[in-house]
Amino acid sequence: LDRGDLYAGDDGLSRLRPGSQAAMPAPPALRAVSVSTAPELRDAIAAALPGDVITLAPGSYQFLRGEVAARRPGMEGRPIVVRAEQAGTVTIEMGISEGVKVTAPHWTFENLTIRGICKFQLFCEHAFHVVGDADNFTARNNTIVDFNSHFKINARRGQFPDQGAIIGNTMTNTTIRDTSTSVTLVDLVSGSDWIIRGNVITDFIKGGSDRISYGIFAKG
Repeated sequence: LDRGDLYAGDDGLSRLRPGSQAAMPAPPALRAVSVSTAPELRDAIAAALPGDVITLAPGSYQFLRGEVAARRPGMEGRPIVVRAEQAGTVTIEMGISEGVKVTAPHWTFENLTIRGICKFQLFCEHAFHVVGDADNFTARNNTIVDFNSHFKINARRGQFPDQGAIIGNTMTNTTIRDTSTSVTLVDLVSGSDWIIRGNVITDFIKGGSDRISYGIFAKG
C-alpha cells in the first residue's frame, strides 16, 4: 500500500478495507438502546443486559477521565453489542490510559472510530483492555488510532479471556509513539482460541526506551 499506483490494481491489500465498510448488519436485539452523548453511553454500558444492542447516534463522544467499564455479562447467543449504524459516522475520543475495560464475557464492538487524544502519548495505553473473565469478546469493523496498545488482552486472578475475535479492523498511529511503555497494537497474553483475521495494522513505531515494537504479539 505504501508503493503508490504500482499496486493499485492488486487483488490483495488494496481491495481490503477493514474498519471502513459501510455497514455491518445489526444483530436482532432483545432490547435496543439508543445513545447520543458520552454520559449516556457510559450509563448504557454499565447497565447493559444480555442481548442489548447499544447504538450510538452519529457524532463525537469524548472521555477524559475514568475508564468505560464493561462489567455486565452477556450470554451465549445474546451478546451485548455496542455499535454505530454505519462506520465513519461515530468517533469516540479517549484522553485516558484505558478506554474500554472489558471484564465480563460476550461483548461486541463494531463500526466505531476510536481515537486516542492524550496530551502525552505515554498515557494513551489501550483502546480496549480485555481482561480476566472476558470470554467471547469481539471487535469488528472498527478504526482505532493513536494508542500504544490498541488491544491489551490478559489474565486476572486465574481467569483467562478466551475465544475472542479481532476481525476486519484498521489499527494505526499518526505519529511515532513517544513512550517508554510497550508499543504493541495487539498484545495478547495467556488467552486461548482467539481469531485475529483480516485486519490492517500499520505505523507501530516506538520512539522511546528500547524502540522495540510489534504489530501483533501473542504469548503464554
